[in-house]
Amino acid sequence: MKRIPPAPFSSIVAFAVYDYSEDLVPTKRKLPVDGFKSLALVCKSWYRLIDEVASRSQCSTLSLTFSSGSRSEILELRRQISERGSKILDLNIQIGDAPPQGGEVHLFRTGILSTWSHKDFQIDWEVIFSRVPALRRLDLSGVQLFSGQVELIIKSAAKYCKNVESVALATVDEMLQVRVDFDSIFGALYAALETWYSSGTYRGLKQLTVPVLDERNRFQACKQLFDNVVKFCPGVEYLDGYKKALNEMEKLTCRDGWLVTVEQWEEFNATCTQLREFHWVVAPFADSFFRSVW
Repeated sequence: MKRIPPAPFSSIVAFAVYDYSEDLVPTKRKLPVDGFKSLALVCKSWYRLIDEVASRSQCSTLSLTFSSGSRSEILELRRQISERGSKILDLNIQIGDAPPQGGEVHLFRTGILSTWSHKDFQIDWEVIFSRVPALRRLDLSGVQLFSGQVELIIKSAAKYCKNVESVALATVDEMLQVRVDFDSIFGALYAALETWYSSGTYRGLKQLTVPVLDERNRFQACKQLFDNVVKFCPGVEYLDGYKKALNEMEKLTCRDGWLVTVEQWEEFNATCTQLREFHWVVAPFADSFFRSVW
């Protein structure tokens, strides 16, 4: 065992330990401590190897939480990034309180969040992303869409991080959607998709999580989303934003919906052949769409 290189040994551990994976797609990596302990107790050499695997996993994942936006807080978070630099593969960002999850409206949280803006936070995202060039997974589900920071983050990530293969955006309460600048956010997102396709390592994202679109112009918003996915993410495996819009309280419903034409649906199915997951709750439920799949 001592002679096995780190990468193959990590694959062995992923096979042996439940809920551990080296993959960054489709879910955030977890560190199953109990499973690791069982292997680490086998012998001293195994302990050292398991410790190395755990250390690499922890070192490659970083969560940044901006609470106050103060200079001291920002400098401390930048210090954490500088310490690991190119080792960071998975970056999770949260600004203020995390957005709500699920497809229902959160009235209490809506009242709180409607009074809090993060547009005044002076965060130099270019400095942050210039120090994580190996980044592969960018989780922005903790950044409110109306914070004024989402588009700035995406632009900086596209500029400095060419290995990105997974991007996740936040959802937003229905009552707060009027405060979201969808044109600005999705303009930045689609420009980033083009960059990752034309000059990225993976020729487009493998996972794109977009839980909400502009309800004021939903048909056009859906068309633009699918046009850009087909053009710049032909190898996409997970288009799973709908999961954050599901509501299973009484019956399965979904705030999200793919309002696309049959022609666009056929183009999507013909191009994005690597798709690994699909749910009819989000897709048009009609005979013509069924025939397009099969």
